[in-house]
Amino acid sequence: DSKENHRSKTPSLFKQGAIKYPKIRNSFFLILILLACSQVGFGQADGDFGTMMSGNFSTAIWGIYDANLSLNGTTSVPSSKKNAYILNGNVVTLDGTFGFKNLTVLSGGTLNTDAYGINLSGSLYIYGNVNIGVLGSIIVGGSSTLGNSYSGLLTLKPGATFDVTGTLTLGRPKCLLIESNVSYTAQCIFTDISTTNNGTAKVERFMSLSDNWHVYSSPIVGQSIHDFLQYNVDIPDFYEGTVYSGSGMREYYTNPGKWSGNFMYGGLPTGDVVSGKGYSIRTYNDTQSLGTVDATGVPTSSDVSISLTPASSTVNGWNCIGNPYTSSISTSSFLNTTNTSKLEINYKCIYLWDSASGNYRASNIVTKIDDVQLGQGFFVKSNSTSGNTVTFTSDMTSSSRNTTFKVAKIIWPSIYLSITNKSLNSFTDIMLVTNTTKGLDPGYDAGLLTATPEFSLYSRLLEDNGVNFMLQCLPDQSIDYVIPLGLDCKIAGDVTFTAVTVNLPSGCQALLEDRLTKRFARLDLKDAKYTATVSADTKGTGRFFLHTSDVISGVQPLENQPYKITTINNIVTITGEVSEAAQFYLYSINGKQLANFKAESLVQTQFDASGYPAGVYILTVVDKNQRKSVKFVIEK
Repeated sequence: DSKENHRSKTPSLFKQGAIKYPKIRNSFFLILILLACSQVGFGQADGDFGTMMSGNFSTAIWGIYDANLSLNGTTSVPSSKKNAYILNGNVVTLDGTFGFKNLTVLSGGTLNTDAYGINLSGSLYIYGNVNIGVLGSIIVGGSSTLGNSYSGLLTLKPGATFDVTGTLTLGRPKCLLIESNVSYTAQCIFTDISTTNNGTAKVERFMSLSDNWHVYSSPIVGQSIHDFLQYNVDIPDFYEGTVYSGSGMREYYTNPGKWSGNFMYGGLPTGDVVSGKGYSIRTYNDTQSLGTVDATGVPTSSDVSISLTPASSTVNGWNCIGNPYTSSISTSSFLNTTNTSKLEINYKCIYLWDSASGNYRASNIVTKIDDVQLGQGFFVKSNSTSGNTVTFTSDMTSSSRNTTFKVAKIIWPSIYLSITNKSLNSFTDIMLVTNTTKGLDPGYDAGLLTATPEFSLYSRLLEDNGVNFMLQCLPDQSIDYVIPLGLDCKIAGDVTFTAVTVNLPSGCQALLEDRLTKRFARLDLKDAKYTATVSADTKGTGRFFLHTSDVISGVQPLENQPYKITTINNIVTITGEVSEAAQFYLYSINGKQLANFKAESLVQTQFDASGYPAGVYILTVVDKNQRKSVKFVIEK
């Protein structure tokens, strides 16, 4: 596209040149043209070839199909004058030199060139127009040349993978198109890259079709901010009256610790979009919006080092960086010993924006948000050492295809505790993890990063170090914890707690204690919630606590306990089979005996709890030399 194109025009897609027929080099082929993604039917001409099974390219895996996708016969290899299709789920290994008119790799299909004498010396030459379908893939054992002096184009449909073990050569402008949509993004993986004839790629990243900000990182080296903004019509210009005052793209400044668009004010922006750096990008919400942001240029192939602004008494140490490659990168690979040594001890993780909750999520050893997607930016918190840098390397790349800017894989028993008011929400996570402690476990516990300081929920370590945490890991050898919760809330009003639990062990619950109202509420049950009224400028800990022990709620008994205990209008009912000799003992949570009484019947006993304050109690039943105890709650 010419640079004279105005931003108000939708940037043109790759212009397709005339179809070129196959040429063979170095005992290898290829012309590929893909006419559609996974939903494409044959129908191009009667007598197309399609795979009936997986196998070597030269073996009898091919069937002859008509325009209605009916199998009319079999053949050994496709004719050079017909179209060939690798169907869903079939893996075809190239083990010779073959020609055909057009090759389509449908969703789930794979063309593998890394075998049978080709191996790492094999090469893939593309001179025609190529389109790999959704979730289709081409695996190249050696190098790959796109375009060259011809009009060849390689289009990777959302979810497709193009994996080149060797060097990827871009032979003309925009000869590689990496597409993205709401469900998937394509991936292009290579060891090295070179260009001829001004070769470039165009890389899409789907953001949203709404007026949202997203943390973005460009996979392209050397594209100017001016060009990036000019050709991305989904990024709005901001005007104050008739005066241009910036765009929907911001940079994060560690001092004073906020996003700002100041670097774009005062006319056209200068400088390049920095590879490996994170930016906040806003997309339109109108009828012209495509929901994508595009970067054009040469994809990043080398290692990328980013300097971090260190924390100090006046600087918070937060730095926004991002994935610089045209494929996903592994979080665990990025959080290697070298990189994590540059991070503050309470924050040895990366922080990804979660558009669903409108907040940041921590990704570290235990949360298993393994893949940072193509185009995704994130935050890290530097320690106070000056000269810190973190480094992205090409061996961190992976081939996760999801579009979503996070892929959570919770493994350990977890309690996801959230809080909402009329318009805001916040959360904190508690996980039970082997070999952790009640104090700080660097790389496991994650200090708080919040997008809404005026409304934040967090926890404090049981062995408190004065830091607010959005993720706290506790030993899984026990489930009997009372965890201090903190709440910062600027505006007075009602707030509502809810919880989502994952893989909790038997007896472990999520019981919220409100010490101001002296109430308890069990939150791990379906549709459970607790609403409290807070005053303006609420801040810190002391009111709310999370109990994780096997406490039985006064309104919701457990089915598999020896005795069921319910409380209605201050009358506590104990249900369970006992003998005539059974004796009941009531204790406070500190072990002080408060009362004792005999069974009223062999199946159910009641006592009046109106004289006891709200709280956690222990009931012990002694029956024929057997003792059974259970915790429960008296609510007021």
